[in-house]
Amino acid sequence: MNALLAGNGVISRNMIDAMAFCPPLAVSLAEIDEMTGFVAKSLDQLAANV
Repeated sequence: MNALLAGNGVISRNMIDAMAFCPPLAVSLAEIDEMTGFVAKSLDQLAANV
């Protein structure tokens, strides 16, 4: 999943039962919306390969 997220421009790290995202310290709501769109795209890509 980290590779898919990185390929879609999202820096993240896995924890035992959660994921941590690493947005910049100063981030707008529009940028958060964009990031969640990339996360959804990555999840769709992962689901297509399962």
